[in-house]
Amino acid sequence: MICSVCFEFERYNTLGDKTSPPLPKYEIHWRLKKTDNPIVIIVKNLASNMCSKWEIFLTEAEKKFGGTGKTNLQINIVPKRNTPQL
Repeated sequence: MICSVCFEFERYNTLGDKTSPPLPKYEIHWRLKKTDNPIVIIVKNLASNMCSKWEIFLTEAEKKFGGTGKTNLQINIVPKRNTPQL
C-alpha cells in the first residue's frame, strides 16, 4: 500500500511541475493589488494542504489496519531545477 501512495504522490508532484513554466523571482512575488496573494503564497498553501491531506489519510489507514494511530509524516518539497543541456 505504501508503494502505491508514494507512486500517487510522485504522480501528483509531476503534474504540479507541469502546470506552469518556471517563473522569475519578481513574477512569483508579484501582486495585482496589495490585498492579493502572490503566486508564492498560493503554491505554499497548496503544498501544505496536500501534505495535510496525506497525513490524515495515512493516520486513518494506520488506525483502520492496526498500529498506534500516530503517524509522523514529513514530506520535503524540493523544487526540481532545470539544468541546461550541453
